[in-house]
Amino acid sequence: MTTLNADHRRRRGINVAVVLSCALLIVAIWSSLFALLRIEREDTIRAAIERNDTLAIAFAEYTIRTIEGADAVIQNLIHEYWRSGTKTDLLQFVAEHDVDRQAIAVVALADERGNALGTAVAGKPVQAVNVVDREHFRVHIEQDSGQLFIGKPVQSRITGKAVIPVTRRINKADGTFAGVAIAVIEPVRFTNFLQDAELRSLDTLSLVGLDGITRARLRGTIASSGEDISSSPLFAERAKRPVGNYFALGSLDGVPRFFSYRTLRDYPLMATVGTAEADVLAEFHLRQTRYYWGASLASAIITGFMLLLLSALAAQRRAAEKLGANEARFRGLTELSSDWYWEQDENFRFTQLSGEVTNKGQFTISEALGKTRWELPIELGEAEWAQHRGA
Repeated sequence: MTTLNADHRRRRGINVAVVLSCALLIVAIWSSLFALLRIEREDTIRAAIERNDTLAIAFAEYTIRTIEGADAVIQNLIHEYWRSGTKTDLLQFVAEHDVDRQAIAVVALADERGNALGTAVAGKPVQAVNVVDREHFRVHIEQDSGQLFIGKPVQSRITGKAVIPVTRRINKADGTFAGVAIAVIEPVRFTNFLQDAELRSLDTLSLVGLDGITRARLRGTIASSGEDISSSPLFAERAKRPVGNYFALGSLDGVPRFFSYRTLRDYPLMATVGTAEADVLAEFHLRQTRYYWGASLASAIITGFMLLLLSALAAQRRAAEKLGANEARFRGLTELSSDWYWEQDENFRFTQLSGEVTNKGQFTISEALGKTRWELPIELGEAEWAQHRGA
């Protein structure tokens, strides 16, 4: 009974070792896979943020250069006003000065009552309008801040298009308010520089005022301006640091994006670039699916191997138990048998004997196994052996 219990424990230990080994191998595969996926996801996101950072820098620098160019035109216009007063010839001014016709759509001069003369830089005739109700005019009336003002997008009364007015105050000789010099920029001017950047449909590019109003925005290939995004997480992030990146839902469309932003030096504007999480992780998710299939297949193969091995061990155990039972039963029968019976191998060595043979020969079964009859003290002659052979 003790031998049977020990054998049972040994077999159970082997089964447990097989199951544990296969389970540990499967756990190792999936643990390694999850670690790999975590690293690949982090690397993918890091690469997207670096791309956004680079685009935000380029966008900010391009915007600064564009505004500086407009400011240079405005300051030249103010000098011309001081020289010629309200008789300034705007068409001649545009012709004589280096005005970037791609950047600036309109130049205009307004007197202290808001009466303005303006001309499209493309060469259209001078038109008279009144801008007394416009923010970019009224902001200069009370005091001279000495700063360039970048207004919210409005509809131009000269071109009829959405434009961004850039203005400075004009002072009389005694420092009192004389009017406003204006350069007008179309919003698309700020976003056109990324036409070759292969923006995806959910990518965004925005020039945002610190007042929360977009001056120019591009979502994929769709341009817009004048949106109020003052509730965007962008402003909370900027309150922490002027340059950075963050992850949030788009305030206008609710799309989860990775954003990078930069506050422009000297101007109350921010350049922002956003990339949709779905686009950033699209290829990663394809790889992830392939990895999951591979790990699942490997796990299935290991599990199948384990089941086959356990089945083989069980079959081996049953065969051994059956063989042992047969041998025990046979030995019991031969030991108790009164017949003269034996079995020999090809070398005439005994493999089984009945009790009658051992009793006649005066030796034990264990002494006889593996020996020939000539090696045993059997007191029988050839005639007796022949009489009982095969009995």
